[in-house]
Amino acid sequence: FCLNDTATTDIYTRSIVGSVRCVQETGSDLKPEEEYEKIKTKRRFYFLVALGLIEFGKYYGTEYSALQNEIQKDYGIKEDLYGFLYASYAFPNLISPFFIGYIIDLFDRGLILVSLVILTLIGQALFAFSAQSFILSFALLVVGRLITGIGAKNITVSRSAYTSDWFLGRELAFAMACGAALGRLGTSINLIATPFLYQKTKSLAFTFWVSFLFVTIALLSSIVAVLMDQDARRKSKFYNEVNKKE
Repeated sequence: FCLNDTATTDIYTRSIVGSVRCVQETGSDLKPEEEYEKIKTKRRFYFLVALGLIEFGKYYGTEYSALQNEIQKDYGIKEDLYGFLYASYAFPNLISPFFIGYIIDLFDRGLILVSLVILTLIGQALFAFSAQSFILSFALLVVGRLITGIGAKNITVSRSAYTSDWFLGRELAFAMACGAALGRLGTSINLIATPFLYQKTKSLAFTFWVSFLFVTIALLSSIVAVLMDQDARRKSKFYNEVNKKE
């Protein structure tokens, strides 16, 4: 190139400066954007596992259809009230996903994801407490189920925001399929495990607390996913600062 060409020289100089800053920041001689994509590529598998465990823990922790007879017997309710238990879980989510989608766009998506999992965990805790022999409250069971439904059903909306950002093209379809598959795996294991646990312990409370532990796994996985995303965003911020100055 011609050194007398001021514009070309300026672009070349800034390119060198950007590369030097990238070496200082990451210890690599790659360009900032290349280093950022390289880091995301290396972490995609682990990020996908974290997202999948969220779905797995959520679906295991919120499924109770295999215990219908036991729930009706212990709480002394008929099928209509048992149906209301599931209605309280599903009905709020006819509206809430629209608000959650807007909130995710407006606020930090990591905070929203973790908050929704915590909400699910709180609902599950109330659900398990309601089955304790010294309480055994159907009203508390319904409240717990309501809170769990608001949190759990909207986790999928929040998780999709992450999936669409980290995976593109055919990878996106594969990532979404993995999340759905792990969620259904959680349901399948629950349908086998919960009747077995009840038969061994004769305790709905114990069975529900085991489900609580699986939702806890979902919470830990969501925190890991958010931390990974935030770290990648920091690298992205560095990349954007370099481009902005260019």
